Amino acid sequence: MPTAVFHRADALRLPLPDKSVDLTIGSPPYLWRRTYGIDAVYSLDEWVAFMVNVTRESLRVCRGLIVWVANGAIDEGVYAPACESLIVELHRQGFGVLRPAVWHKVDELGGGTGIPGSGGKQWLRNDWEYCVAVKPPGPLPYANPTIHGHPPKCPPGGKIRNRNVDGSRGPRAFSQPKLTNPGDVIKARVGGGHMGDKECHESEAPFPEKLAAWWIEAFCPLGGRVMDPFSGSGTTVCEAVRLGRHGIGFDLRYSQVLLGRQRLARRRAEGRA
Repeated sequence: MPTAVFHRADALRLPLPDKSVDLTIGSPPYLWRRTYGIDAVYSLDEWVAFMVNVTRESLRVCRGLIVWVANGAIDEGVYAPACESLIVELHRQGFGVLRPAVWHKVDELGGGTGIPGSGGKQWLRNDWEYCVAVKPPGPLPYANPTIHGHPPKCPPGGKIRNRNVDGSRGPRAFSQPKLTNPGDVIKARVGGGHMGDKECHESEAPFPEKLAAWWIEAFCPLGGRVMDPFSGSGTTVCEAVRLGRHGIGFDLRYSQVLLGRQRLARRRAEGRA
């Protein structure tokens, strides 16, 4: 049976040996918009500096992909570009930043389902969040993104774009894959009753089980270890165990450590982990 642990720990000082984890997934503090009961309030610059250090510490313990599910904050209609600023700073400091993916919050028909009325009278409802992705140097030790792909729906439609720097067309021919790459827009339902577990809502900023499962299946091998340094209600760890991986959850708040343990115990009793 896959193992799972929840412990109280600071994301800046993880109690794990180097390169002992295969995948890291977490949802960090929401700038100044949530205190989490521990005065976890950050200006934009403070948040970026904090997350650079968290990413560095996570890279120490993680040999594979690191994914931060995050969003910028809006006050009086003005947007604080947290994720964009973090990506730029990570790039400046030499981290292996991948092109970000986005989590599209959808309803049962696949349409957007951000908070109705958000955006106010002069802007648009927010239907997605960033998945900021960072990797260690070199190829990832495990990656299987086409596990979420499907057979191509259409045959080749002609020559591929395949342009050289000067605009001329290269000689490479298109090779039809057996499975498509699923792309960098990950659709997962959100909101009351759609997160996958009732205890998700005991955390201030949960993400759905489907989102955690998507990353786990594609970027952690069976029997591997998944870590969440902001474990909250335990979504990442519980999904790791359900999918045959080992889960490790850390949170600075002991209340969330207990919540994760409670959720996992209930799921195991129900035969869901």
